[in-house]
Amino acid sequence: MGLFYRSLPLRDVLAPTIARALATDPKTVADPSQLAAQQAGQVAQSVGGVLVWPRLVAAVGFLVLVFAGAVYTGHDAKLQDLYGALVHLLQLGAGGVIGALAGEAASRG
Repeated sequence: MGLFYRSLPLRDVLAPTIARALATDPKTVADPSQLAAQQAGQVAQSVGGVLVWPRLVAAVGFLVLVFAGAVYTGHDAKLQDLYGALVHLLQLGAGGVIGALAGEAASRG
């Protein structure tokens, strides 16, 4: 299960496709390779995944809040320790969001 992408499990997509293939009479198929390519394309599209925008927006919104907190605490000399922690959290969060998004996209494509 992905953080930013949602897709159907491969088993749930393949089982009906294989059942249809086994139930089809081979004599009625004009071009087996074309039918196989068509079915493979449908399976790949079904398990490819869809970006879940609300999760991405929530992650970016959290990063914006951390950034705003870092800017606010950066102006007060008494809050320098908190400023350092927020900047570090911003760096880790941005790297985590970008890494998770890129990693999931690469694994699906």
